[in-house]
Amino acid sequence: AIMKSDDWAANGPYRKAMEVLDGALRMWGPEELALSFNGGKDAVVLLHLVRAAVAGTPWGREAGARSCVRCVYFEEDTFDLVKLFIAE
Repeated sequence: AIMKSDDWAANGPYRKAMEVLDGALRMWGPEELALSFNGGKDAVVLLHLVRAAVAGTPWGREAGARSCVRCVYFEEDTFDLVKLFIAE
């Protein structure tokens, strides 16, 4: 839906993020990339962007659009609301 928007403020940053992620996937492949996830808003957005980028690659299509990029989750120093979000 965001790609169909004429609003540059909405789709401009998305397009740039996808270009960066597509470049990283082409250069290194998903097996050489990792995502650090702490459950915060920024990490959730990045997780969805990575999943969208992987879904558009041969690796993503082979995996049924599941992300093949490793994700590391650190539990230390986490806010209670983030812990609740992760548990859900």
